[in-house]
Amino acid sequence: MEVLTPFNPFEGPEIKHILQTTDAQEEIWYSCYFGGEAANIAYNLSLTIKLRGQLNVNALQLAVDELIARHESLRSSFSPDGKYINVFSSVFINIDLVDYSQLSVEKAKEAIHNYTEQDTNTSFDLTKGPLIRFALLKLDEEVYNFTITAHHIVCDGWSVGIIMQEIGALYSSKVLHKSHNLPVATPYTAYVTQQEELKTNGEFERAETYWLNLFKGEIPKTNLPTDFGQVTKRTYNGARINQTLDKEIVKRIKDTGIKAGSSLVLTLMGAFEILLYKTTAQKSIVLGLPVAGQSNMGVKNLVGHCVKLLPMKSELNDDDSFIDYLKKRKSDNFDAFENQELTFGSLLKKLNIPRTPGRVPLVPVVFNVDMNLDDDVAFEGLTYDYHSNARNFETFELFLNATGSNDNITLEWSYNTNLFEENTILNLGSAFKTIINQLVENPYAKLSEIIDKEPKQIGIEGASMALPNTNLHELFHKQAEITPNATALEFNKEKITYAEMQNRINATAGYLWQKGIKPGVTVAISLERSPDLIITLFSILQCGARYIPIDTGYPDVRTKLMIADAHATFFICTTSKKELDHSCQTIFVEDIVANGNEDFQKIDVSADSGAYIIYTSGSTGKPKGVQVTHKNVINLLYSMGSEPGISEHDRIFATTTISFDAMVMEIFLPLIHGASVVLVDENTRKDGHLLLQKAIADNITIMWGTPTIWQILLDSGWEKPLPIKALIGGEPVPKALSLQLLEKCDEVWNIYGPTETTVCCILTKITANDNPISIGKPIANTQIYLLDDQRNPVSKGMVGEIVIGGEGVTNGYLGQRELTNERFVNNTFVGDGQSKMYLSGDLGKLLPNGQIECLGRKDGQVKVRGHRIEL
Repeated sequence: MEVLTPFNPFEGPEIKHILQTTDAQEEIWYSCYFGGEAANIAYNLSLTIKLRGQLNVNALQLAVDELIARHESLRSSFSPDGKYINVFSSVFINIDLVDYSQLSVEKAKEAIHNYTEQDTNTSFDLTKGPLIRFALLKLDEEVYNFTITAHHIVCDGWSVGIIMQEIGALYSSKVLHKSHNLPVATPYTAYVTQQEELKTNGEFERAETYWLNLFKGEIPKTNLPTDFGQVTKRTYNGARINQTLDKEIVKRIKDTGIKAGSSLVLTLMGAFEILLYKTTAQKSIVLGLPVAGQSNMGVKNLVGHCVKLLPMKSELNDDDSFIDYLKKRKSDNFDAFENQELTFGSLLKKLNIPRTPGRVPLVPVVFNVDMNLDDDVAFEGLTYDYHSNARNFETFELFLNATGSNDNITLEWSYNTNLFEENTILNLGSAFKTIINQLVENPYAKLSEIIDKEPKQIGIEGASMALPNTNLHELFHKQAEITPNATALEFNKEKITYAEMQNRINATAGYLWQKGIKPGVTVAISLERSPDLIITLFSILQCGARYIPIDTGYPDVRTKLMIADAHATFFICTTSKKELDHSCQTIFVEDIVANGNEDFQKIDVSADSGAYIIYTSGSTGKPKGVQVTHKNVINLLYSMGSEPGISEHDRIFATTTISFDAMVMEIFLPLIHGASVVLVDENTRKDGHLLLQKAIADNITIMWGTPTIWQILLDSGWEKPLPIKALIGGEPVPKALSLQLLEKCDEVWNIYGPTETTVCCILTKITANDNPISIGKPIANTQIYLLDDQRNPVSKGMVGEIVIGGEGVTNGYLGQRELTNERFVNNTFVGDGQSKMYLSGDLGKLLPNGQIECLGRKDGQVKVRGHRIEL
């Protein structure tokens, strides 16, 4: 590993001894190293003690000096590779004294706020130290803010309490000129030694076995609904909101816990878990819980990073009461505490957990307790109060810290601002109070009654639209009769009118019919984007057959796998594939061109007949052939013809590979509405500069692309606005990209839809004010349901799986009945006993404006450039 920080062992204070870094410290070090300054600052712990009275500043400095002398962690730094701790013989840290007493009250408050914010959000150099600093801000002659900021790698919540107690005791002893009666401090060396012993005496192995057994099988993923869609890079930007629980509600929480034999802390944590169940609509979650290693070691006066993060797995039984739930959790919590020696990072290495870019694995949400930190804290001749200082950075997605006392609790909601808006956290805090009140008022009520009190949103309906009872090739034929001389296809310098294209379709269909392509036959086709490809597709449909699009770039083994899986009878390709060994009859497109005639007689093809089979998730080695009918596609084309809209004057780019279902939209949508399709050759498609120049030269008005493709175009010298309607799909749309496109295009539309529901089932026109960017509302004749794990509608604003019903729902997976029955289930909300709805596996919630926000996957599936890949 390249070490960027220069290190000279002969510089700085004298090293007393060197310790091995603990596993937990090493995990923090790596997080800071790879996460940069933001990650480093996210580990700052900072608090302010407001001191009132005649403060002896010299005595406070002496107290700080002795505090550092007592504790190894406070006079240590780390080697450049993070493997070792350098414990120095002595380190002196001067308190930074700043006098604001001459300023007006308002200006002094502002200055103190600015200083504290800067101090809290200034990083430490882990290789140099010191890793703690002190500041004393004077407000007037008898009011001071004493700020202490330390890095979490040498300090934890327990340590903060010890530091407060000892500084108070040491200060008091200096003022009174007496010896303090503090016990001898436990050196951090003792903790490091104990951690090493645990690895050899079986404790570490026993804990590992416990956690691996706990997470055997499916591992729950706590999916909090976010406000900004999916993120692609880990960020640490954060903020904090404080919330208070008054004495009365705290007492009622205690009393409820007593009924279940549960402590105040665990009762509060249980209530928080119920909130998470309600918010995520899940039945199993994992909540992070930090525990102090000092307590487990049996020592009190140890300062250092001794905390372990426990991934507390829990399950919800709707029939349980809160009392039942707490009793069950008491036993589970006890087992977890007994096996706390395994570090979180060590466990992660052992678990097979799919990583989602930009998200925290396993424990995105953490519940922490830092209560009664000022027990036994006293400053001679002074009164005080204290509070922790909020950082602008956060390591977790949501970190709820309960602080204060057993009578008055402050809930500190720290959150990642790249995932959540402030209003979302405020609403979450309000919902938590509501949940607490409901639980303490009705501790014996079923949890289902508590969680499900909000009104349900049964379904979101698309517009009702009448569809013609016909097929795709007949729709094209009718358009060719209306605009015979209009240009249907353009490819390089070749232009083909609607009439010419219809004649070639008839000739090709006649040839294919003679070869044996008839209704019910499945035809594999692998051709580059060209007029021959489009004409052949329509010809196959006109014969009553269905096609399987196969990318010309696929390896032979995958091509043969798809042909065999679909039981294709024919394979249409170029002579370049004549050596491919497969089980069906080959038809070379060169022969079709040479031998076609125009005498083919049309046959009746039902709207419910199969149009094509398209494979998804084939990159996993487990291809799934989705069976799509003419009616499925017609519903898409008629709906999109209305919104986003298309006319005979439009010119649409066709850039997508044949195996990607967006090509259905690029080809069939314009050709049944009298528009022109401009086919792009492969060399142009791969070059952003060439593609942009062609779009300009060919006066393109509609184009579909993934966010990646649109970004390539923007980075290829796109300067002037173009009259283009931009359609984006396949991946979440980044906000920054949408703003760039809005400056360059007439309109920008977000297109969402699994292949199983025919290309697109939800869409929206993006505006500059969208925050977050939603996926929109259902297209015509489509219903969207947000359901929990039992397929019941979730409460308004809650997260559920996006489930899709309507005319776009396809006929399931070819030859995979079990998987089809698993994903295509009866639509119980329609009641006709026949309609199906598709379980997308995507999570979403209904926004106040009636649009749907997509919040990522329930499983380990991701999309790369629009293609689904299962991790």
